[in-house]
Amino acid sequence: MRRMVVVLCALAAVAAFASPASAASGYVRQDGTRLVNGEGAPVKLVGVNLGGWLLWEGWIWGGGDESETQLLDKIGSVVGPERAQQFREDVRRFYVTQRDFNQISRSGFNTVR
Repeated sequence: MRRMVVVLCALAAVAAFASPASAASGYVRQDGTRLVNGEGAPVKLVGVNLGGWLLWEGWIWGGGDESETQLLDKIGSVVGPERAQQFREDVRRFYVTQRDFNQISRSGFNTVR
């Protein structure tokens, strides 16, 4: 829930501070109570969540309410800290790829959280 609030606040901040130059370049911006594209046409956000990719959440990884640090420490206690760190890097690099984003787009989504 907290991450969703942070993402929504970030979107609101971007929309609130969007300049006319960014509007002309095609960025989504706020127009009153609407989100619009660079041409001023309304934009409907249709999103999908990629939880567990860039920020591990214990409930996704089978660890209850544990943090990423706690999960990484547990993995490190089994395989060592260097291999645990390599696993973390590999997850970030391979868990979701450009191919996944392409499929998400083909499925009709235009927003990823």
